[in-house]
Amino acid sequence: WSSDVCSSDLWLKAVFEKPEDLLIRREPLDEKEATWGVVTDASPRGVGGMLIHKVQDEWHIIEAFEAPMQPHYAAALEIQFMEASGQAVMEGLAVLRALQIWATKLQGMAVVIRSDSTVALAMAKKLASPTKTLNYLACEMSLLLEKAHIARLVPQHIPGTLNKEADWLSRLGDRGEMPEALMHVKLRRTVA
Repeated sequence: WSSDVCSSDLWLKAVFEKPEDLLIRREPLDEKEATWGVVTDASPRGVGGMLIHKVQDEWHIIEAFEAPMQPHYAAALEIQFMEASGQAVMEGLAVLRALQIWATKLQGMAVVIRSDSTVALAMAKKLASPTKTLNYLACEMSLLLEKAHIARLVPQHIPGTLNKEADWLSRLGDRGEMPEALMHVKLRRTVA
């Protein structure tokens, strides 16, 4: 689908195929505090992330996922397989994939997006990007947010040194021992 990456026809078609899904949207007068979130990271090998939940001012990891990058997905995203040059796209893909996996659990919520990638956070904030492939991912994210009735995204930057668990999840085949915080967490293995 790489030739369709910059085509707006796909999104317009998706919107008008089932317009009843998008006709009613309720906006609360006061913004909800974000008590659910995702933490993501990417490497040339894959993407990973965690679903987090805030209880009494403390964040807890609920679930996690890891997804290796496949050569045909890299080609579709117009990046070189296993090359650092595609890092920005991989980071954006990590955020989109996390939201796709946990969309049903995040319905109606304000969702924190934590990443060490300023590019992925900017894409999540604007739901757009000047880069063709990142703009495609942002449009997919926008449609997902509407369909899942996710109220808003709250991007938060975290330094890479503090993103140990998500970093570990993204480095399939090139990582050390599992971080202690992930030891008793349900781990999904999926595809990027």
